Amino acid sequence: MALKPQIQELYPNHRWAFLTLTQKNVPIGELRETIQHMNDSWRRLVKIKGFPFEGWFKKIEVTREWDCYNQGRLVQGIHGIKEIDRWERERDRKLELKPTEMVHPHLHVLGLVSSSYFNGDYYWSQKRWSEAWKAAGRYDYTPIVHITAVKAKKLPPS
Repeated sequence: MALKPQIQELYPNHRWAFLTLTQKNVPIGELRETIQHMNDSWRRLVKIKGFPFEGWFKKIEVTREWDCYNQGRLVQGIHGIKEIDRWERERDRKLELKPTEMVHPHLHVLGLVSSSYFNGDYYWSQKRWSEAWKAAGRYDYTPIVHITAVKAKKLPPS
């Protein structure tokens, strides 16, 4: 998705941060309620005092959990396409993949922050984001959260 140039023009002293907010995997039959819960949790999160994003684009992504089999035997500890590719490359053997009834809903957020955010007093560490998401989601566990600065690519001259 291309961002409108007006955002850069209106906020020239701002930067973008890319945030991923997760929660535990759920059965596919609970997905609708889980997505509603995550949206409600997001609304609580943005109301927390000192919330650093001045604006954002938010998207929910849902990935499917797969079981991996090698010659009919379940292979433990493989999570995601990168690990499947690496396993297959290292052994020169294809895995048989079977979808499970579990899904992994998570939020991706592109947040607009002041340019001083990453070295200022109101910076939220990854731990702070995790604690805030746990509280907003009312989770009884600490969910995995990841945040990183978006770095602009230099375009070649036109």
